[in-house]
Amino acid sequence: MFSCLLISKTGAVADHELLKMFPRQAPRGGHEIHPDTLAPGQDILTSDGPNDYREVAGTSFAQPFISGVIALMLQVNPNLTTVEVKKILVETSVPLIGYTEKDQGSGQIQPLLAVALASYLNNKAKGMALAKRLGIKQQVFDIASKWKE
Repeated sequence: MFSCLLISKTGAVADHELLKMFPRQAPRGGHEIHPDTLAPGQDILTSDGPNDYREVAGTSFAQPFISGVIALMLQVNPNLTTVEVKKILVETSVPLIGYTEKDQGSGQIQPLLAVALASYLNNKAKGMALAKRLGIKQQVFDIASKWKE
């Protein structure tokens, strides 16, 4: 069974810009919540009734995106711990220019890089083969060479 310690605070991003329409919340003791990382959260196509679709926006739609990336990571490396999953997502994210860490956490997640790194940590040869096919071999190697269990 997999624990739910993971990315608990996800910000929404669109076209490499934070979505300003989602204000910070202060649910406990007046402390602001800041995102751990960012995922797509605007112009998300969703069902709207039995035969219709509409575009929506918000962090509520960014979190399932992260969950899907985590599912793919666990498919290529079922041995990952919750701490390792979060570390991979954070270390493979790319900061947005012009925003602070307080606003964006580690930045926008990079799904292909996260899945390739998870694969590499499970089986170096298979992980590098995947990274090579995706055109991100050097990026995976650079992050993996700094990886500390």
